[in-house]
Amino acid sequence: MKSLVRVFLLAGFGVALLSLSAVSKAHAISPELTLDSEKVQVVHGSGYNNDTTTMTLTLTNHGEPGCDSDDDLISTGLEEIGLSGCSCEDFIYCWFMDCTKPFDDSINTFVSHTIAGHQYGTFYSNTEPGGAGTTTLSAKATKLTTPMGACGSWTLNLTATKLNLKSITTSSAMHPIALFINDGDDSGPFCFDIPDAVVGPVITH
Repeated sequence: MKSLVRVFLLAGFGVALLSLSAVSKAHAISPELTLDSEKVQVVHGSGYNNDTTTMTLTLTNHGEPGCDSDDDLISTGLEEIGLSGCSCEDFIYCWFMDCTKPFDDSINTFVSHTIAGHQYGTFYSNTEPGGAGTTTLSAKATKLTTPMGACGSWTLNLTATKLNLKSITTSSAMHPIALFINDGDDSGPFCFDIPDAVVGPVITH
């Protein structure tokens, strides 16, 4: 299942061979992972490495097929969670375009909690990528009722700070940004176009 948005580029005589099994739009069902709903915000701060992204995502894992412990978001976390200012389609052609992932991180196993029969997981990390400054990532995954035939469904709330997201300047139906998600068993990465992210500076009153 390591198929979605795996790109292999072979150049010869100026010709690039691109291999891609599928690209999923937001709210569309991929072979394994569904992005059922999303709210993505990119906030540009002043100075260098002072941008923030927040996300509220509803994810459903459909298995490969079949369900096992690797299909549990809280148990396995995410191999990758990332953003690009390019769309999924444009990112495929990054051989020709300047497409990057200015936010690209991972979530190790969540710390699991159960209160009154409701399960949720929490995660926090801070890193210094290339010594450029401290990036903080905090996330909470809340288990939802599992849809029929699925392995599980969760709401993921995430905040990452001290980022350089200057390359993400707009989000629209004509120019969506790309959200990359790779689940805990490394079945992706899956790419979802986000046409309605909120992108802008800090609002001060």
